Amino acid sequence: MKKIHYAWVICAIGMILMVCNMGLSSNILSVYLPFIEQNGITGAEGSSIISIRCLSTFVGTFFVSWYYEKLSLRTGLALATGISGIGIVLFAFAKTNIWIYYLGAVFLGIGYAFGTMYGISLLIKNWFVSAKGTALGLCSMGTGLATILFTPFITSNTLKNGLASSCLVQAGFMFLCAVLAFLFIRPTPKEKGLTPYEKGGSGKEEKTADKKNTLKNFTIPTLIWVEMLLMMFFMGGAGQTCSSHISIAVSTAGYTKQMAGISTTIYGVFLMVGKVSYGPLADRIGSLKATVVSILFFFTASASTLWLNGTNLAPIYLFPVLLGLGCPFFTVGCTLWAGDLSPEASFEKTLKWFQIMYSAGGIIVTAIPGRIADVTGEYQSTYLMLSGMLFAALLLLLSFYQRRKTGYARKVLK
Repeated sequence: MKKIHYAWVICAIGMILMVCNMGLSSNILSVYLPFIEQNGITGAEGSSIISIRCLSTFVGTFFVSWYYEKLSLRTGLALATGISGIGIVLFAFAKTNIWIYYLGAVFLGIGYAFGTMYGISLLIKNWFVSAKGTALGLCSMGTGLATILFTPFITSNTLKNGLASSCLVQAGFMFLCAVLAFLFIRPTPKEKGLTPYEKGGSGKEEKTADKKNTLKNFTIPTLIWVEMLLMMFFMGGAGQTCSSHISIAVSTAGYTKQMAGISTTIYGVFLMVGKVSYGPLADRIGSLKATVVSILFFFTASASTLWLNGTNLAPIYLFPVLLGLGCPFFTVGCTLWAGDLSPEASFEKTLKWFQIMYSAGGIIVTAIPGRIADVTGEYQSTYLMLSGMLFAALLLLLSFYQRRKTGYARKVLK
């Protein structure tokens, strides 16, 4: 039996880290918000918790390169997961104090900035020559896995034992994952006496001549660079808002909290399906075409919210199914677009700034739904707004790939 390449162990750890630092630090807040608001927290304050988490991520992303210069990928990813755990512990003791929720959100944002796709993308880049899209898709599947595993428990346990009980169990799980990350992560294949994963390769370290330099010798014009950052702002606004308001969008439409929890669980299941499919699809047909397919699902999901009326059960299932299939590109696409649209030598810089603008979009846009809901009493219009933003982002992305193909970056580096 052929031995499994250790790169897939790295991929599995990456998935676990995404469970903790994105799934449990971001998406799962959608489940907590209705219970937090029962403690006297308003809709605007609830949305502000998410906004502060996004602001903390935004600030942290500026320092992510420095963070990994000071710490190895092994130590840095494990530490970030522990920081996320501290944030959830603070939620457990916040009760009616909004400022403790805000402080917890700061810790969650730091864990998100340092413990998700930037560090994991560098790991995958080091460990994989081929199947990078598949590996990134499997890692990002952790966000959906978190929703599936924890949503039913959090909903039922919080109803029975209170918010603090659920938060402490979640925090304990995150601390355990931090230990596992430190034990199993190796930043490069050399530390295991291996070469990166490549289809048909042996995986054993071999002394070979240096491969031909594949550096893409071009620069990105300033105007196009600004447009790229605007695109990522729109992507971040839509991506970080859509998943964190599923449960409350359903409950405010007149459904029970249990039904809202079921809707979020369904979303998690199909988010996993989407992410398992998106990576291999991107490897096969290209990241741009795979992104277009996902976005079409997102548009349809947003339209389905118009049928949420408190009695019709069909949207309870249709909305999260379509949204789950339509969201994979938010986490995986950023890395793939950075690789496709930037010079190879500038990949880390491009990825960093893509994530900064993604976070900036989240800061601004996640504060809007609660304020809209305080006036209108519903969240359906939020998803229509997000679709509009995403449509603008898609137009920009299509133009970048077209201009890249026709030579938008003909200026050669010297």
